[in-house]
Amino acid sequence: MMGQSENPLLHQAPAPNLWDRAYRALSNVLSDDGRGSDVLDDAVATWRQSRHLSYDAAREAFAELLSARSSDLQIGAMLWLTQPEFLNVEEIAGFASVLRERAAPLTHNKPGTHALGDTCGTGGDTVPTFNISTTIMFVLAGAGIPIAKHGNRAFTSRCGSADVLQELGVAIDLEPEKVDACLKKTGMAFMYAPVFHSATKKVQHIRRVLATNMPKDLQRRSVFNVLGPLSNPARTPWQLIGVWNSEVLEKLAGALGLLEVRRALVVHGLCEGESEERGLDEASILGTTKVAELSDDASVASYELERHDFGFEGSPPAAVEVGGGDVPANAQTLWGILAGEIKGPKLDLVLANAALGLYLASSPQDDRPIKAQLSDRVGQARQIIASGAAKQKFVEFRDATRELAES
Repeated sequence: MMGQSENPLLHQAPAPNLWDRAYRALSNVLSDDGRGSDVLDDAVATWRQSRHLSYDAAREAFAELLSARSSDLQIGAMLWLTQPEFLNVEEIAGFASVLRERAAPLTHNKPGTHALGDTCGTGGDTVPTFNISTTIMFVLAGAGIPIAKHGNRAFTSRCGSADVLQELGVAIDLEPEKVDACLKKTGMAFMYAPVFHSATKKVQHIRRVLATNMPKDLQRRSVFNVLGPLSNPARTPWQLIGVWNSEVLEKLAGALGLLEVRRALVVHGLCEGESEERGLDEASILGTTKVAELSDDASVASYELERHDFGFEGSPPAAVEVGGGDVPANAQTLWGILAGEIKGPKLDLVLANAALGLYLASSPQDDRPIKAQLSDRVGQARQIIASGAAKQKFVEFRDATRELAES
């Protein structure tokens, strides 16, 4: 994958020669079966001129992308152009709103309930850590916080949330009514994206083509990397989202506000002394964490958190990396954290991110600034793991999904 500074598409449309090369490469790997959508053609023409769509026009274009009228080649062209760094807030929110409307509903979430939340990373970061957002869902659940996590298999990394949970014995692909039952029974749910977003089925292959089958300098992440976290079928009132690139922080926070999420933290972690291209799609104990916070009044504030705000000293990137980064290694690390068998920087990374989730889910009566709360929240997360509560919630959740899958 090209680094940020090498990618001319990030903030403006590609030069004609680059677009011509990309379109030829797309034509070699994606079919054009005679179908086509004038709406998509018009949208692509707009983006190629570095112009943007309104919220309503973005909704119309994305609905066309999901329709039977669009060809694979049209979809590939649109996804290649619509990188999150290039899109504006209205376009991202417009795309996500279509997915949210078409998702299979999760009815156990009562409107107005503040506690229910989601923790999610976009993938695509450049430090091969383990599945942090999946690990902390059990820490938060151990504090009695209901979690409805939305996830998928990996596209831009080697192990996604669905991959690691399945490796640990969780039945990941429950139908919506059984996910509802699991949330009611355990206070936890995992919504496997292909089950809840069946309309995107034909897009999955095209996402992989963009990420792996194009010439290396033309490979692209998909806007779906950010749409997944924004399209949680449970419409959770709060969300913690980690992203691979700090340039999309405020955009995603703003999009969450347009989607009527009440509170959110969108974070990107850095490694001290390294370029911003070397970063994490989660809060960092390796250096500064850049944050965009969405508050109840729909305002977005940007700031930075340092390691000492969490109460940690520095650690080298190698201390939190998982050898190989494959699914079994990720599963072993996740379980080792919950079981209290893994200490040191990997545990610290979980504690830092869990602290942010505890902050988001905290009572409205605790109105202290985030930096005044983090040390307490880290201590709370540490105690949840040490007491065995996080491990117990995992076992309860795993067993419930198995029972529901067999019923």
